[in-house]
Amino acid sequence: MDRLIDRLAPLAVLVGAAALFISLFLRYYEVPHGGATFTGWESFSKADILLAIAAAAGAAAELIALVTRARWPYVGAALAGALALAVLIYVSDRPPAATLVKGAAASGGGVRLVLAYGAFVGIAGALLQALSAVWAAAVVGPPTPVAAAPPPPAPPPGP
Repeated sequence: MDRLIDRLAPLAVLVGAAALFISLFLRYYEVPHGGATFTGWESFSKADILLAIAAAAGAAAELIALVTRARWPYVGAALAGALALAVLIYVSDRPPAATLVKGAAASGGGVRLVLAYGAFVGIAGALLQALSAVWAAAVVGPPTPVAAAPPPPAPPPGP
């Protein structure tokens, strides 16, 4: 199983973690028709920290897996990605209302909030991190043992 697609699995974990982290700087919610916009950092009080930790855990697990050539770090990356995905799906249905509704009402657009592209980038990043970590754990094997060098030949018997 040394196909190129299998060797790209660890890289996909890093790409998913990076997309998850970068999504926090993008717009998550907005008021329609030119109203206020809110980034991931502005929208959440505690979930943003959890999402940043999940992205960092995915990147750290990947680095540990590359150094040790073991499969177990990918389990942590998969769990962190799955947790981030669950949080993002939860908050996409229930936006944090306290500060966002005040900001939306102040912009004159009413209190209706819609999801913006940052939420979808975060969901895609978390999904990519979780699935590619499972994929990498399945295809990355332990290091192959190096065969010991044969002992040098015995000296010929003397006269």
